[in-house]
Amino acid sequence: CVCVCFPLCVCVLLSSNFVMAGAHIVKVNFEPLRARTACLVGHASKPRGPLHRVLHGHPLNHAVQLVVPASLATFDMDSVMGKAAPCGTCCLSLAALLAPDVLQLIRDGRLCMVSLHTRIDCDDCVALLPTGELVLSLSKSTYEKAGLQGVRAECSPAKFVVRVNLAAASFTVDSACYQRLKWSFETRLTAQLSLLCCYVKAGVCDVSALSVLPGFVPATNRGLASKKTSCLVPALEERRDRLCVEGTDQQELLEWIGAVSCNVPLDKGSADSWISHFRAPDHCTEQPCTVYRHEGMIACESIAQLVQRTREQLKSTECPWAALTVWGFADAPVSWNGLEHGYQENGENSYTVVMFRDGAYGVYVSTCQHDFFS
Repeated sequence: CVCVCFPLCVCVLLSSNFVMAGAHIVKVNFEPLRARTACLVGHASKPRGPLHRVLHGHPLNHAVQLVVPASLATFDMDSVMGKAAPCGTCCLSLAALLAPDVLQLIRDGRLCMVSLHTRIDCDDCVALLPTGELVLSLSKSTYEKAGLQGVRAECSPAKFVVRVNLAAASFTVDSACYQRLKWSFETRLTAQLSLLCCYVKAGVCDVSALSVLPGFVPATNRGLASKKTSCLVPALEERRDRLCVEGTDQQELLEWIGAVSCNVPLDKGSADSWISHFRAPDHCTEQPCTVYRHEGMIACESIAQLVQRTREQLKSTECPWAALTVWGFADAPVSWNGLEHGYQENGENSYTVVMFRDGAYGVYVSTCQHDFFS
C-alpha cells in the first residue's frame, strides 16, 4: 500500500499507475521494493562452509534475532544468548583515528565503527572495518574539499568512496599516505562525528579497550525476549529439500520470519486483521514459539558464538530447528565482504540461518538491488 500526500489537496487514484492530485496527474510507481535472495546450504561438520563465509563477510551488524519453535522451558535461551555483547558510542573527528594509541588498538584487535544518523545516498558516511580499512563515502563537494584520492561510487553516482588501510604495515607516521591523510583530516574534514563501535581481541569483546577513543560512552546491546504461547509455526523439518531451492517454500519462510520480527499476529484467523493480511503457510502447526532479539552493534565473533550455542541446544533438546536472522546497517558504506553498499529503494543487507538438529543448515542472503555480494 502506497500513500501519496500533497499539501492542501486531495489525491484520487485514477489507475494502477496514476494519481489525480488537485489539477495535476502524477505518475506513481506502486511496484514493490526489489531485493535479491541467495540460498546456500552446508553442514556443521565443515566449519569453513558457506555460513563461515557469509558470517565473517558481513562485519557491520545492527541486530540479531533467534526464533525457536519451543517454549523457554525446553530451550535454554539464556545460555544461548549469554550476556549482551558490549558496544558503545563515541564523538570524534577523523583526525583522532590517526592517534598512535588508536592505531595500535586497530592493529592489535578488530575494531568496527559506523557513523550514526547519516544517510548513505546523500550524507557523508564513515565506516571502519575489522581489517583496519577506513571507508569514507563522501558527497562531491566534500570529496573535492578533502583532497584525497578515491573513486566514484557505483551504487550512488553522486558520491565518491575513499579507502585507506590503517592497519597496513606501510601506514606509518613517516609515510606519504599518513601525512596526506593527517593534513586532510586536520584542515579539511574536521567535523565531529557520532560513531557506533565495538572491539574484539582474541575472540572476546572488550569494551574497556575503547576508552582511548575521545568521547567514548559504553553501552549494552538491547536484548528483547518474547514468548508466544500460541503461534502458527512452519514444519521446516518436513520440507528441508524444498527450502534449498528458490521458490514458494523459501519465500514463505522468509515472509514468516519477517512477520515474527514485526510482531504480526500468527494465530488462526489473524489474516482477517485490517493491520496485516499475512496468512501463515498451510503446513504450519499451532505451538509455542520463542523470539529473542539483540540490537546495537554486534561483532561477527559474537554471532559465531551464538550459532555454536544454538547448535548445542538443538542437540540437547527436542527442538527440531532454529532460525537466526542478522540485519546489517541500512546506511553503512559497505555491506558484504567490504564491497560497496547503497540504499536508493531499500538498504536491505541481511541473512537468515536455519539450523537443524543433525547439523545441516541453510543460509538465505538478502541484498538490495544495488548491492554487490560474492
